[in-house]
Amino acid sequence: MPPVRRFLLYAPVLAALALPAGAQERSTAAPTAFAGPTIVAGMAGVRLAAPSDELLLPQPDRRRRNRANVALMVVGGAGIIVGSVIDDDDASTIVIVAGSVVLLYGLYRYLQQ
Repeated sequence: MPPVRRFLLYAPVLAALALPAGAQERSTAAPTAFAGPTIVAGMAGVRLAAPSDELLLPQPDRRRRNRANVALMVVGGAGIIVGSVIDDDDASTIVIVAGSVVLLYGLYRYLQQ
C-alpha cells in the first residue's frame, strides 16, 4: 500500500479518536430551584466584594505549563507522518500507532490543565 493511501486511511481514524468524549456527557445533578424573592436580590447599589486569595497570588504562565504537552503532540504527529512514509508494512504500522498514542497522551494532558 503506498504511503499516501495509508496516511489517508489512518487520518480520519485519528481525527475521530481526538474528539473530546466529555462533551457528550450529561449532568446527573438535579438543578436546585429557589422559590420566592431573596434578600440578596432585593439589594440595590454597589456591593463590596469579599477578598479572594486568587486575586493576590500571581498566576503561572499557561504557555510555560503546556510546553511539554505541546511537545508530546508534535512528536506524536511527526511519528504518524514518518510512519506513513515508511515502506515496510509492519514497521510503519507500529510507528503510526506509537505516534498516535504519544499524540493522544499529549492531547489528554493538555486538555486536563
